Amino acid sequence: MTRDALLSTAPEPFGARCVHCGNETCIPVAVGSVERASGPPVVHYACPPCALNHGAGPTPDEEIHP
Repeated sequence: MTRDALLSTAPEPFGARCVHCGNETCIPVAVGSVERASGPPVVHYACPPCALNHGAGPTPDEEIHP
């Protein structure tokens, strides 16, 4: 580790807005995704309490084979 790495500020933690309550959370849970015509799908995140109450849909990591 370098001296600059020890003295620099830490990066902001990954955060996202909950799709159900709209609150920002730093421990988001992927609960669904929307496919786009170009590029990767848009992932929807929820806070842990809303993820437990509303459940989750398929996420990009889950492949559904017919």
